[in-house]
Amino acid sequence: MVVRTFISIKVMDMNNKNTLQAGERSDCTVRALVKTAGLAYDDAWKWVASKMQRRPRRGPSLRAAVDAMNDTQQINGKKVKTLKRNRLTRFLNGADRKMSLKTFCQHNPVGTFYVLVRGHALAVIDGRITDYTKAGKRVTHAWEFVS
Repeated sequence: MVVRTFISIKVMDMNNKNTLQAGERSDCTVRALVKTAGLAYDDAWKWVASKMQRRPRRGPSLRAAVDAMNDTQQINGKKVKTLKRNRLTRFLNGADRKMSLKTFCQHNPVGTFYVLVRGHALAVIDGRITDYTKAGKRVTHAWEFVS
């Protein structure tokens, strides 16, 4: 199976000065939530700021992101299910190893997932990585969004 990736283009409406997206950086958690939960950018930005204590132009801490996602039952009408350890690791050479993004996509060809890798958050939708992230990065945490 070939893992297909596609590049997500960050769309900004520079004529609209009210949007929170203009001038934003380190917003991978917000963009991943937009893609997985189907929220508008400004709504996702406010949710991440309140639940994950994200400051403008700074990413949230790993602990805050994991705690917020684990405590969340539903976002925008979609149930949030934490993936168990056995769906994030695989037995290889006598030990449990964290899955790479490529392997994660192969094992989860259907569904919408909010995924954390070291220093980054992204969405995996129907086995496709929706970001610039390399497929070799190891998945640390993942949540499935179910309609």
